Amino acid sequence: MEFFLSPLSRHLLVFALIGGLTLFTQAEPLPAPNTLAAQLGKAPQNLTVLEPHLLAADLPAKRTYQGYPASQLLDHVLGKAWRAPGNEVAFLALDGYVSRIPSEDIVRHEPLLAIAIRGQTDFTVDNPLQRQMGVPLGPYYLVWDNLRHPRLRERGGHIWPYQVAQVRVDTQRKESLLHPGLSEADRRTAKQVQEACLSCHQIQGYGGQKMPTDLTQLAQGLSEAEFVEKTLDPAARMPNSTMPPLLPKAKAQQRQALARQMHHYLRELARLRERG
Repeated sequence: MEFFLSPLSRHLLVFALIGGLTLFTQAEPLPAPNTLAAQLGKAPQNLTVLEPHLLAADLPAKRTYQGYPASQLLDHVLGKAWRAPGNEVAFLALDGYVSRIPSEDIVRHEPLLAIAIRGQTDFTVDNPLQRQMGVPLGPYYLVWDNLRHPRLRERGGHIWPYQVAQVRVDTQRKESLLHPGLSEADRRTAKQVQEACLSCHQIQGYGGQKMPTDLTQLAQGLSEAEFVEKTLDPAARMPNSTMPPLLPKAKAQQRQALARQMHHYLRELARLRERG
């Protein structure tokens, strides 16, 4: 994520680039963080976590965030309808990053919408995998108790959106990632593509707005070898890219296999859609 502009300037720039309110249609703005204590009648609480952006780079990762339970804030902004099983809550960041979280995950794991780091005046994070340092996290940063729930660490940072300004109960359906003709293997790969890629990129309009490239079109124009290289080492093909490498902590063989599976799935989805 870019961090040379203030959050407000960044917000306005995104709106200008996409032509108005398209990005945040039907989304609700979150209250200003400094008004929450009065609005909710509670002080912020602490949550100590292993920061995934630092953990992925083998840096000291334990830190304590201060904020409000996401479910409490979502109830305040959206009402309680978002809690219905099967819903996804979209957390929309200032630069177009969109993290879609199943409502069941939020209810089960009770993440925090953080507004500060305990004991620090700055509210930033270093993101070495994207070659960015001192990235502002505000107005809100969704953080998870991955100390009490260690399996959350396996999901990496894509469920930790920062610079969150708005939320909505998402009406886009991930069925756009599927087709009746897909094999079971491709259906499993679709879920991995959703988790790894679709906070920034898109398939048939489902995904993020940071780099809203349709991945089926991208895969059509790349050989398997080119796609694997672009996915595993984005900086090799795009020196200024902030795209993180796929599964950076996994074994090389596993990373290469998944990249090949993604390429096959994306091309197969495009082929099936062309056939109707």
